[in-house]
Amino acid sequence: YGVVDVEVDRALQYLEEVRKKTGKHITLTHMVGKAIAEAIRRNPDCNSILRWGKIYRRKTIDVFYLVAVDKDGKDLSGTLVRDADQKTLLQIAEHLEEKAAAIRSGKDKSFAQMTGLVGKLPGW
Repeated sequence: YGVVDVEVDRALQYLEEVRKKTGKHITLTHMVGKAIAEAIRRNPDCNSILRWGKIYRRKTIDVFYLVAVDKDGKDLSGTLVRDADQKTLLQIAEHLEEKAAAIRSGKDKSFAQMTGLVGKLPGW
């Protein structure tokens, strides 16, 4: 674990400008995910997995975002933004807005399957 303080005044100012231009709710979380995707694009060895003693480089740069299912944020799910390095900040925000709405409304098939399976597990 680690903690890093980062000056974000300019980033917040930029996000406010983008919000005014687009009318979309774009947050620092969207920006951090985009920055991570860009960092991985520039350092492709980071985008690898180890399987049975061999390193495999992933073909795409995907970023997973948590989504609060309830208003209190006690129930979390998530969604994957595929090819995040190739998407704009606005495209990422729009994708997350759409997926979060589907998860919260129960219309996301993968979330429904997962919650159905988890509901069958015994509660210790």
